[in-house]
Amino acid sequence: MARKRKVGFLQQFNGPRVIGPFRVDVILVVILSFVLIYTVLILASVTISITMLSSFALTFFATKLYIKAKEKASKGFLWHLLYVSGIWSVKEDSKKYEELNRMDVKNYIPDCTDKIFYD
Repeated sequence: MARKRKVGFLQQFNGPRVIGPFRVDVILVVILSFVLIYTVLILASVTISITMLSSFALTFFATKLYIKAKEKASKGFLWHLLYVSGIWSVKEDSKKYEELNRMDVKNYIPDCTDKIFYD
């Protein structure tokens, strides 16, 4: 008889991209905040020991703040924020969005600067 094994399944199968156990956006926040804080303190001529300790501490707190804010925000908040600010835009890809093949109008997806929508 075959022995049955309990196989662990992924908790978030359709979750965000990860590198090891860490999410990519959290890794980017850690790297960018550390580089920014370190650069500012170096340009301010702060001693290296204080610069390193302060950079690590402030990066830790900034990362914790980002994670807490992300958990409280609704899903897709970051993409929406990037879309509204004009950094990211949706491309009309008929292979990805099948409903675009059935539309009789061009430029169906609104631009980030559109404020009034008509039916």
